[in-house]
Amino acid sequence: MGANTGRNKPCPCGSGRKFKRCHGALSTSSNSEAATSKAAEESVANSAAAEYQRVKQQGKGRPIISKSLKGWRFVAVGSRVMYGKWPAFSDFLLDHLKCTLGLAWGQSEMVKAPVEQHPLIKALAALDGVSKKHPPDPLSGLREMPEYGAVRAVFGLAYDLYLIAHHLDGPTDGEAFELLLSRLRQTQQFFGARHEARVAGMLLRSGFILQWEDEENDRSKRHGEFTATFPPTARSFWVECKMRQSDGSLTFTHLVTGALKKETMLDRLVFVELHQATAPIDPQTGGWVPSAIRKLRELEQQPNSAALPPAYIIVSNFPDYHYLVEVPEGAGMALEGFKTDSYRFEFAPLPEIIADREENPEIESLWRSIEEHDAIPTTFDGSILGIDQHNRLLIGNRYDLGVDGIGILRQALVQGDKAMCVMEMADGTTPFFQFDLTAAEVEAWRQHPETFFGQIDRNQSPLTNDPVDLYSFFAGGYANADRDFLLGELAGEPDIDALRCADQENVVKRFALRTTEQAIRMSGPSQEPVWKQRLRPRRK
Repeated sequence: MGANTGRNKPCPCGSGRKFKRCHGALSTSSNSEAATSKAAEESVANSAAAEYQRVKQQGKGRPIISKSLKGWRFVAVGSRVMYGKWPAFSDFLLDHLKCTLGLAWGQSEMVKAPVEQHPLIKALAALDGVSKKHPPDPLSGLREMPEYGAVRAVFGLAYDLYLIAHHLDGPTDGEAFELLLSRLRQTQQFFGARHEARVAGMLLRSGFILQWEDEENDRSKRHGEFTATFPPTARSFWVECKMRQSDGSLTFTHLVTGALKKETMLDRLVFVELHQATAPIDPQTGGWVPSAIRKLRELEQQPNSAALPPAYIIVSNFPDYHYLVEVPEGAGMALEGFKTDSYRFEFAPLPEIIADREENPEIESLWRSIEEHDAIPTTFDGSILGIDQHNRLLIGNRYDLGVDGIGILRQALVQGDKAMCVMEMADGTTPFFQFDLTAAEVEAWRQHPETFFGQIDRNQSPLTNDPVDLYSFFAGGYANADRDFLLGELAGEPDIDALRCADQENVVKRFALRTTEQAIRMSGPSQEPVWKQRLRPRRK
């Protein structure tokens, strides 16, 4: 705990302004009714922050439903409830995986010679081996270790199967899930089924509702895996999952052709897994990513492709099972619009990119979720692992400041390993206090800067270099800004007359676009890698 700061002294945040004009500029009231209203507002804000943080960890699908009671953890999975003593969500996932695939099946595989064992059993054995190199913390019981291939292979599948089971709706979904499990148990079908489960998990985390195809009763092989519907827009996609056989090459476009020849009235999403061990990703040469994009564009230009419909193609490579006791290289995903100008993997003017995203909120939600939800949640409720939940700094909470008395935390920011806090005292003053943060708290702030202090504050998050993220940041930050202020800032723009007649939303968008373009110019020209430059020109 540090000393408080006088209101006329420079603000410790480094802004150069007086404390009372910066982080000390708080309106306080001794009126009890105002104080009660303030507390209610902060309670709502704290709840909103907790939900925001949970979605950041778990995605937009059904939340993890869990309750701790007398040392036992109860977890709802769809209509079932499991219970056990799991310190972390990953511990639960491991038990759920074993129960879902069947303990008897696992035991029957384990007694086989290593060369004949199922790929998942080999991954579990490798996981046991690398876990012994990283013993759990004696106090928390939690284990930290690198993302070995075995870690990603086992827990990735476990999380996807949990999500599918948690979202099942009706007997058709249940039958499709049982068929998926049956395929997962068979060595020859495992990797194809694993790819399908991964795709389902991605879509569920991004907020889609899945309707599984009745594959058991449809032997025509003309169906996809499932239909994915995005509730906010009600737009549905026909989803097909294709798995390339590991033959040393990156040939896969025949899989895309086969998928697109199937009939459907819906928009199409095709996921292709390369399953390639020797396919690196390089920031300059690109590796497998530009190679895959070029192959799609070559297919697009072939005469035989004239009859193929447009689609969104997502090519992935997850070589986890090739590097069980190493950290895999070459893992990643690439999105390319096929026979459409949307989501082309190349340079485009910023207004076009923004319009593309706004016109396709479903694809945007999916791709953002793929980027954000790569890690498995560590906690059951979205809380931050490793920090003392009872003594953490939360906006609106009261804190004993020793000889200075009791203060209510009103504003805070993090600098280095310190929390700079504005406290409201009983006499209405707002002194500045400094608190030391533990290493775990600093790491928690890095993971969730917007909600670290219990309320949503996007200004806590460092600015990104991605133009679309910058645009979203400015559009959100100025959504409720004074209209006259925005128009005044845009006064020199050629379309100012039209903007004066536009609604608030479009004025904000125009202001955010201009501010983003200014930020990009100030940062200097972007250095695109050579491989990405070679993907031009943009197809029209």
